[in-house]
Amino acid sequence: MFKGRILSKIDRIISKSITSQIIWLLAVIVAVYALLVIVSLLTQTWLSGETFTLRFWNITSHFLNPGSFYREGDGNTNWLIFIINMSGMVLFGGILISILSNMIERRVEKVKNGEVYYKFRSHILIVGYNKMVVGIINQIGVKYPQSKIIIQTAGDVSSARQELMTHIAGNLENQIIFISGNRIIPDDLEKLCLPCSEEIFILGESNEQDHDSQNIDCLKRIHFILAKEKSCYKRCNVLFENQSTYAVFQQQDIDEIKICIDFVPFNFYESWASKVFIDNNYFSNLKSSNLNIDYSPLDREPITENSEKSVHLVILGMSEMGIRLGIQAALMCHFPNYHTKGIKTRITFVDENADVEMSKFKFRYPNLFDEIDSFFHNTETAEKSDNTQLKSKFTDIEMEFVKGRIENSVVQNLFLEWANRYNSLMTIAVCFSNAEQAMSAGLYLPNVIYDKEIPVLVKQENSCALVAMLSLYSGNNIYRKYKCVKPFGMIENCYNINQADDKIPMMINYVYDHYYQTKQIPDTFPNNEMESLWRKLSTSLKWSNIYNSGTIKVKQRSFSINPDKIIDDETLESMSVVEHNRWVIEKLLMGYRAPTEQENEIIRKDKTQKNYYKKRFVHFDISAYDDLEDDASGSNVKEYDRCISVALPSLIQELEVSQNTIAE
Repeated sequence: MFKGRILSKIDRIISKSITSQIIWLLAVIVAVYALLVIVSLLTQTWLSGETFTLRFWNITSHFLNPGSFYREGDGNTNWLIFIINMSGMVLFGGILISILSNMIERRVEKVKNGEVYYKFRSHILIVGYNKMVVGIINQIGVKYPQSKIIIQTAGDVSSARQELMTHIAGNLENQIIFISGNRIIPDDLEKLCLPCSEEIFILGESNEQDHDSQNIDCLKRIHFILAKEKSCYKRCNVLFENQSTYAVFQQQDIDEIKICIDFVPFNFYESWASKVFIDNNYFSNLKSSNLNIDYSPLDREPITENSEKSVHLVILGMSEMGIRLGIQAALMCHFPNYHTKGIKTRITFVDENADVEMSKFKFRYPNLFDEIDSFFHNTETAEKSDNTQLKSKFTDIEMEFVKGRIENSVVQNLFLEWANRYNSLMTIAVCFSNAEQAMSAGLYLPNVIYDKEIPVLVKQENSCALVAMLSLYSGNNIYRKYKCVKPFGMIENCYNINQADDKIPMMINYVYDHYYQTKQIPDTFPNNEMESLWRKLSTSLKWSNIYNSGTIKVKQRSFSINPDKIIDDETLESMSVVEHNRWVIEKLLMGYRAPTEQENEIIRKDKTQKNYYKKRFVHFDISAYDDLEDDASGSNVKEYDRCISVALPSLIQELEVSQNTIAE
């Protein structure tokens, strides 16, 4: 059997043009002539009077030309001539050509429809086809420049291929092979050579029901196939469309698959929240567009312990994207002036159905809203309410929900009020699901927004050309009203496939583990040891370290830290407070809650019970920093906030190295 790589090259050639097919037909003719040579040698007994050359050309003449049946000489050989003539007529003149042409046509049709399967090694597998494929393939071309890229889709292969080829770089075209199949049918998955693959991306199809359930079903079936092989361990990047489902799989391990699968869940909205607020950059080098967009950090001015400034994120539209941006801001916007001045980060949601969406949001994150201040303002009825009197809060995040339409005069006046606050670092994110509605809202805000150059982010999934063009800035002396209006949320290049290889979260985990074992900060970060510890880590703890890594640049700005700076004790204490406040919000968002008074009493009597409650998502360190108590071993839990703060210069150094590498 031919290797899959060879067969794929043959199919690629014969499916391109008539010229290619003629070349292969000539190759078949050469094979036929080789057969005639063999016949010439075998007939030497009957035609001993002829030279081999004459014998070969006589036989060839009879084979190709039935009209040359007559032959002078020995009539004893006429039966052989008759057989050769008839063979030529039937085989070469009729059956061979028709069979070959039909075979080529059928083969070409099968290739175009993705019905031909090959045996590959070290290939990259994409299961399902949607608009994310384009950006992922361009990244694969950089990470795996020599590997074949297999795309399995249950949709129309020809349409998918045609759409894809209009967006990807030309040098990638020969790496891509489409396969028709369903990701939840075992036989179709078996044909994908899963154990021999390098990396797997489970995306699913566009506009399908039960997308996330089918992706998990596919993941389990892949595990079943991989588990048959010894020492087979593959990374599976799994797309979740629903934010709630995604959040669950960030918290819970799928224990039965851990032995052979490195499970990496990802989500469109999470990916974009990271690009905008953490990376502060979007880059696309697609054939159809070449964009490089820089986004301003939420804390575009350093917020120190003496600063009067605060971050204010205003989100228009409580869509999935809007909710995710709010969560990302809550995860990372923690500053030292909360401990010194009580200044909090405020996240405001504006939506005409804010009351309903607020209820849904609180239903998803009840533990978070138990511990943060929240406000509601109905601009239609002037109704206002809040939860500030229910209990004293120790968190540094507050959320506000405004019910009203963007064109409402009351809402417009609120924008004027927010924009004119001298101490507010305001950012506006327009997250309406409808692209035209989002664009209209982003371009018709009060003029003070544009005059003060307040960043405005406009969600544009399919095409960002118009907004990108409006934001072009020609020079310092040329006024551009919309120069701070930036598009975001484009679906084509949203997921970073190197995210799971990010060294910073692994370093953070290594710091914690090393400190737990030795009570010292590590001097070195050995890759093999870090990767081994990371592989054993639960999914929730992996994400905890990933979220921690997303705040490094914020802390760097707040405390003016560089890789060579020696941190004094006072600064270290302030950094530890900020880290604890960040950690509290992270745990509340991941489903943990603070203990009740009764549970606190139980733990004070028996600290060994902490693990029992922690498994049930009750964490006794969810409290104000000054109220933290020793853990079950008698250690001061504040030490863990301090240890990661001491290691911050090393983390910043690695972050700068990785950023320089990406830039190059």
